[in-house]
Amino acid sequence: MKKALIIGAGNIGRGVVGYLLNRDGYKLSFYDVHPEHLIEMKNLGGYSVFVDDNNRQTEFHVSDFLIIDSDKLSKALEEHDFIFCCVYEGAFKSIAENLARAIQDCEKNNFKNVMLCVNSLGAPQKFVQYISEYLKNDPLSLDYFNEKVGINQVMVLSAALPLPKELSENYPYAVMITANPHLEIDGITFTGKKPEILDVEFVDDAEGRIYRKVYVGNMRHTMAAFIGVIEGLTYIYESQQDPRIRPWLEKAFDEAHQAIKATYDFDMSEDKYWVDYMQEKLNQDIKDPIERVIANPELKLGPSERFIGPAKLCLKKNILPMYIAKGTAYGLKYLQKKDQRSIDELLAEVCGLNKENDFVLYQLIKKQTELI
Repeated sequence: MKKALIIGAGNIGRGVVGYLLNRDGYKLSFYDVHPEHLIEMKNLGGYSVFVDDNNRQTEFHVSDFLIIDSDKLSKALEEHDFIFCCVYEGAFKSIAENLARAIQDCEKNNFKNVMLCVNSLGAPQKFVQYISEYLKNDPLSLDYFNEKVGINQVMVLSAALPLPKELSENYPYAVMITANPHLEIDGITFTGKKPEILDVEFVDDAEGRIYRKVYVGNMRHTMAAFIGVIEGLTYIYESQQDPRIRPWLEKAFDEAHQAIKATYDFDMSEDKYWVDYMQEKLNQDIKDPIERVIANPELKLGPSERFIGPAKLCLKKNILPMYIAKGTAYGLKYLQKKDQRSIDELLAEVCGLNKENDFVLYQLIKKQTELI
């Protein structure tokens, strides 16, 4: 039977990834730092995934899965060829070291692939560095890793949503995800034969796609949240469909998208499909709480993240990031309400901008804060 190991049984792991793989006939194994939740799920007969299409939910039930104990993780990594890592970057080192031990212990006769489902730019390179460091004194295992193991970036094109009260009360551990979930996996770094899975696509331009997702799509989504929280709104769709705010979101999207297209060579029809898909998201009345989206605001406003990253790329491509700066300004205003730092302090300490070296972007964002 087809088997897949999912590391991290959160909303993306058991929700989007678990749903797509189990629907396609894969037997799921889960590893999580909180196994007690998995044990309770199993005792309750599994868990449900609700796919939300404009507030209409379709239920899919995952009834049978294995739970991997922490002391069995290295062995499980050896036994499962299809591995999804759905954890935050902070857990990479621990998972990578377990994979390195599995490489040392295995028969070295199977390909291995690890899919990194995280909105973190450069995630595969960081994961590879951890493994290489662990195996540096074992040249045979290191050679095997470099030649046979694929560490692959994954774009998760779906999001988890809060469960309505009536569902959360009746369906313990259920997950609700947005409609039309699908995954895009780096097909260049993937080793061995690529499996055919419904709504899972292997792509040759993964680096461009992850930057497009974070710098264009995620930037706009977070911008809608930052503006919405300042304006006293509750849900993302209220911000996206506000006649005053929506043009700002669309123009920021266009600025970042122009810069990304000038940097990466996308297929024109694929890129148009992606833009149309993202545009349709603005019209959906999904009750995605603003408070969920603005979690970890300092990270999202960081030096290489979804605002400063595309803004700097715009300037590099001779595009003025006026509306990305506006989104950044709303984020800084939100932070300022929380800890009372000055805008200059936030620009330096959070965004990593230097008043002299980053003069244009620094002044552009600061001017926008004065207009709020």
